Amino acid sequence: MAEATFRATVLASGRGGGHLVEVPPEAVERLGGTARIQVVVRNDEVPRVVEVPDELVRAFRSNGVAREYFGSLSYSHQRQFVGYITEAKKPETRARRAFRATETLIERASSEDAPPGRAEPAHGRPEWV
Repeated sequence: MAEATFRATVLASGRGGGHLVEVPPEAVERLGGTARIQVVVRNDEVPRVVEVPDELVRAFRSNGVAREYFGSLSYSHQRQFVGYITEAKKPETRARRAFRATETLIERASSEDAPPGRAEPAHGRPEWV
């Protein structure tokens, strides 16, 4: 039997207590594109770490509050901030977005309405875009 190992998030389906796991296309291909597969779910103990782009690292050097608040965010929210910066093609756009992100992080860090890990909406672009 073919095997494929991949990372995924187990989601509640909302139907009778079931769960969903999205199988990445690469894994489906390794499995031969079969319509039915057996999935074994194991707890992933390896921490998920977002690679922070240089523009954001530079912006954090001058602002510890933003850096600390960013560090308190969940993996998904960190990834959302980083994705917004790294999707820009021009270096000046990336730098501008990094600056805007640090401003938002500072604002959120001082806000009583935004506990760590809840800085961004669950779907779509960050609201500070």
